[in-house]
Amino acid sequence: MTIVHITSSRNRSGGTRQALLLAAEQVRSGHRVVLCAPPGAGIFELGKGCGIEFVPVPAGPLRSQWRSSRRLREIARSSGADVVHTHHTKAHNIALLATLGGRFPPVVVNRGVLFRPEFPMKFRTRRTAAVITNSRRVAGVLEGCGVDPRKIHVVYNARVPADRESLRRSGPALREELRLGNGPVVGAVSSARPEKGMQFLVEAAPQILRHHPGTQFVLVGAGTDRFVPRLEQLGVRDRFRLPGHRSDAVAIMSLFDVFVLPSVDMESCPNVLLEAMDVGVPVVGSDVGGVGEIVEHGRTGLVVPRGDPGALADAVCTILSLPDRGQEMGEAGHRKISKHFTPQDKCRRTLAVYERVLGR
Repeated sequence: MTIVHITSSRNRSGGTRQALLLAAEQVRSGHRVVLCAPPGAGIFELGKGCGIEFVPVPAGPLRSQWRSSRRLREIARSSGADVVHTHHTKAHNIALLATLGGRFPPVVVNRGVLFRPEFPMKFRTRRTAAVITNSRRVAGVLEGCGVDPRKIHVVYNARVPADRESLRRSGPALREELRLGNGPVVGAVSSARPEKGMQFLVEAAPQILRHHPGTQFVLVGAGTDRFVPRLEQLGVRDRFRLPGHRSDAVAIMSLFDVFVLPSVDMESCPNVLLEAMDVGVPVVGSDVGGVGEIVEHGRTGLVVPRGDPGALADAVCTILSLPDRGQEMGEAGHRKISKHFTPQDKCRRTLAVYERVLGR
């Protein structure tokens, strides 16, 4: 079939990368894919060589979205599109406006955020043929807004498998660069925004160190230096490495004995969690959003209450105290990601949604 994707995002966010991953896999599956994005969007550079046909379509304020909707209609008509799949809010607006001009392919909408939509009618209208969410928790938010559950389909994010052998080879040099020594390593990867909860891992550190004094901590992400004053107050500054934003974050994660996702809000299907599990690291995650749908408590990791540094510390210590059990959790997580969170699985499930709305 011919599929037109449209995103209104200019950056290289997780949602943008998921849209590109899906589009590229659809091309590999033999479908024709046209991907529309704002001029100069990062997705154009990221997607080079994937076989996707890229078309610039502006996604500005509402008054300009009318013009963009006419452009989208032209693209859908000239390409013979079977379905239009939207990513991000303005792209959804543009596609719905395009349906007002008469005959138009079914509109499938991606929704990957936990907050309630500002205009739920966009999802309830018959002009939105189906909604794909990346967790059951997001689906529940939409159902709470009156969206018909029959038009909501859960398709989790996917992860391109890491080359674990290559990561192992790079490990010694990274360990030396970060001055990690030979003790256990506990880490997190995210920005330092409050909802990401890194402050709770900082608060948990003294308790972890009482039980495992050789532990070192790595906080990867922009803005983590803001924790330095608190680390000094707690007397644990020397146990923390704060390398900032790193393009090799997955390689650093592969050094962890425990990966921590301490978020307190806004996690639907965290890509970083899939990355950590894929490289075989046992995880401790806050019970927020779709985390509990991904992490099987006691099998692939441990799930703890959000915003509770004591519970976080207990879970980390449990894994550090039983390294063989931690390794089993990490490998179980890797197997789960390899089986159920692949680009092929994401593509297959999404195509099934298309077939359903097309009545095939």
